[in-house]
Amino acid sequence: MISNLNSKTATELYKILSFLNKKDLEKIPKEEREYIEKLKDNTMTSKINNVSDIRIEKIDEETKGYLAYIFLNYLASEEEKAEYINIINENEARFQKELSEKYDIQKKFNDIKNKKTCNQEVALQVVREKNIFQKIFDKLKEMFSRK
Repeated sequence: MISNLNSKTATELYKILSFLNKKDLEKIPKEEREYIEKLKDNTMTSKINNVSDIRIEKIDEETKGYLAYIFLNYLASEEEKAEYINIINENEARFQKELSEKYDIQKKFNDIKNKKTCNQEVALQVVREKNIFQKIFDKLKEMFSRK
C-alpha cells in the first residue's frame, strides 16, 4: 500500500498513471488510485503534459520510488519482476560493499596508525636550519681554530 505521499508526488504519479491504457491502469488496485487522486494538487502545474514529456530527469526522486513500487507490484510480468529484483539486489550489494569499504574500522585504524608512523618518520627527518647568528658564530669559531 502506498503511504506517506505528499501532494507533489501524488500529482506527478497521477499525471504519469493517466497515460496508461485502461487495462494496465486497472491492474493497480482501486484504493491505490483513489489515494493518489485524493492527495494530488489540482492547482499544481506539472512538468509532464504528454507521454513524450516523461523523462527520468524531469521526475522527482520520490515519484521514481513510487513508480518503481507500482511497476514491480502491479504492472510487471513475473520475468520482469525477477529481472528488476535481481538488479535491485545487485545494486544494494554494491552499495553495501562501498559502505563497508568506506567505513571499515580496521582500515581506519590502520590509516591512523600509518599517519602516526609517517608523522614520526617526518619528525625524525626534520633538520633545523641554523639561524644567521649561529652561522656567524660557527664561522668565527672556524676562523679562530685555524690560527
